[in-house]
Amino acid sequence: MSFLLGHIRYLGGFGLASILATVADLILFSTLVRNTGIPLPFDAALGAILGAIIHFTLCRQWVFAGHKRQLLQSASRYILISGVVMVIHSSLTTFLAVFIDPEVGWLISKISCFLLVTYPASRYLVFGRVSRSAPRSTLRLSHPSPRMAVPLDETR
Repeated sequence: MSFLLGHIRYLGGFGLASILATVADLILFSTLVRNTGIPLPFDAALGAILGAIIHFTLCRQWVFAGHKRQLLQSASRYILISGVVMVIHSSLTTFLAVFIDPEVGWLISKISCFLLVTYPASRYLVFGRVSRSAPRSTLRLSHPSPRMAVPLDETR
C-alpha cells in the first residue's frame, strides 16, 4: 500500500510541476504562433525548452527532492529525455495542426507525451533512487542487527 501512496504523492507533485511548466510553455507557444513568423515546429520547441527548465527545477527541488541522484547525472538524463520528448511533441503538434487548431493539437500532443514518456522517464530514469538502504543480495529480517541478515541464494 505504501508503494501506491508513494506513487500517488509523486504523481500529484509531478502533475502540479508539469501544469506550471506547461502553462509557461503554452503562453510562449501561443505568443510566438500569434505574433511572429517563426515556423510552428520552432514555436513548439521553444515553448518546450522553457517548460523543461521550469519543470526540472521544480522536480529537482520539490517533487523528487529526497532522491539521491547527483545534479549533473539528473540534468544530463533530463536533457536527453526532454530532447526526445521535444522532437515527439513538435512533430505531433505540427502533424495535428494540419487537421485541427494548433493549440488543440499542442494540448493533445502535450498530454500524450506526459502520460507515455515524461512521467515514467522522470520517475525512474532521471530522478529515481540510485542506491538502496540494504544490498540487493541481503534479506533483512525485522531485527536491525547486521548479524541477523540472511544471504539470498544467488543461483535461483
